[in-house]
Amino acid sequence: RTVQRQSGEGVLSSAQLALASAKGNLDLKESLTISEGSGSGYDLGLIWRIETLSRLRGQFAVVIQNLSGAKLGEAGELPQEIGMGWSIRPELLPLMPVMMALEFRDVTKALSDDTSVGKRTHFGLEVGLLPLDKSTNVLTLRAGYNAGSLSYGAELSLWHSLTLQYVVYFQEFGPAAGQDPRRRSLVQLNVLGF
Repeated sequence: RTVQRQSGEGVLSSAQLALASAKGNLDLKESLTISEGSGSGYDLGLIWRIETLSRLRGQFAVVIQNLSGAKLGEAGELPQEIGMGWSIRPELLPLMPVMMALEFRDVTKALSDDTSVGKRTHFGLEVGLLPLDKSTNVLTLRAGYNAGSLSYGAELSLWHSLTLQYVVYFQEFGPAAGQDPRRRSLVQLNVLGF
């Protein structure tokens, strides 16, 4: 993975921001010290199927992102980040498949601006209705916990080649989970099989 970063550092007064906004020409490059850089990072991941939970069809995964840290020149570096997750797909009802997943990001707290445990925790539940096969359903309902806020969505799948997905989630902008969540909606249409 190649990353390019441009960052700025400096202090702007509210009067400077108001004047630039009124003129419609907010050029931060004149007022800030700009740093640019690019570099490459490597990820390593492992998935383990948990045989002792074979009836639950459990899996455990761990990933190391930016394996040795991605150096970005004068723009700093991206630290190594370790994440792990678990998922189960129990066979409860044949016509209503269920999947549950739990993820922890940045287990070693390498990212200095991401110290909230709730912000780094993700949980999801997926319920399928009218299975087309073992991995696809006509209708799939989803709900979850993402960085301190609830999320939900649905997917409509037709003929394995056309899916329509809708999701509502909250992106956290505060330093801890639930401090500054901002609502996001996403609609996606996938056409496959051409």
